Amino acid sequence: MFPEVFSLGWFHLRSYGLLLVIAFLVGAHVSKREANRVGLDPLLIGDLLFWALLSSILGARIAFVLTYFRGFIVEGSPWTTFVNLINITRGGLVFYGGFIGGTLALIVYCRFRKILIPAMCDLVGVVLPLGIAFGRVGCFLTGCCWGKVTDLPWAVRFPRLLPKEEVPFGGYAFADHLNRGWVGLEDTHSLPIHPTQLYETLAMVAFFFFLWSVRKRKTYDGQIGLAVVAGYAVWRFFNETLRGDNPAFALELTFSQTVSIVLLLLTVPLLLYHAFKRTPERPLFDFSTVPRLEEKPPPESRPTKHSRNKGKRTKGASRGGAVKSKSKKKKGAPDGI
Repeated sequence: MFPEVFSLGWFHLRSYGLLLVIAFLVGAHVSKREANRVGLDPLLIGDLLFWALLSSILGARIAFVLTYFRGFIVEGSPWTTFVNLINITRGGLVFYGGFIGGTLALIVYCRFRKILIPAMCDLVGVVLPLGIAFGRVGCFLTGCCWGKVTDLPWAVRFPRLLPKEEVPFGGYAFADHLNRGWVGLEDTHSLPIHPTQLYETLAMVAFFFFLWSVRKRKTYDGQIGLAVVAGYAVWRFFNETLRGDNPAFALELTFSQTVSIVLLLLTVPLLLYHAFKRTPERPLFDFSTVPRLEEKPPPESRPTKHSRNKGKRTKGASRGGAVKSKSKKKKGAPDGI
């Protein structure tokens, strides 16, 4: 566990935040490379990812608050409750909330730029598992999203960390086991548990390389995007059975398992419909038809007032010279005859 990289006065660089930044930068780089391949302006990808990042953080926080709302309430102190709701410096994000928020941003942006939404979902969907993989490494370093108790040889034990506030922070698994009575105050580590964060990291890295290898063989726009959503939903439903941090949300299922079922009900019928469809497929969307972002010319290439006036004088002088030479030719004509 390594929840904090370093601190300087009031500034604290958290491992989770650092890995989110790395995930965004790597995802942006790979997405821009893919944009160049399909003929899309890479600047458009940068714009889209910026708004998607903001929307996904907002959505992820809202989903976390809805899942653990009772833990944020402080009786008799509305202000403290409000601060707890918006404070994400100590974690508190749910992936599916971020996925929904980022998807909404993608839809709005594509509508604004007149880009076919399924085609853009294919482009950015390829790198989504890679971003998840980096994020889960941040979860492991922070200690959140822990697994259930196990006796497997690769099980991990999270330490008990006590900062100045004298509350377990970073050692979320230890605090959970302490509340359940499984460990005591004299213990220094939690019980052995599943490293579910690393399970997801390895699974998403493998998923990314698979999608990267087949991305050029898609037969219709939206195929990669649907495969990403369905594939992750299946994986997340399974991995939730090994998680020890998420409470039951509905019908003894966690929030993420419930969302996974909904996403599978939406994506699998579409994948099967296109798989058995006999009518000719539409041609793939041509990204090169999307207008590029206008770039301002450099200062030295912009016309100035002096250069415009100079050009006018030059133009007028050339016209006068032509007229003058023409008139001389007419006066000289009788002498030649």
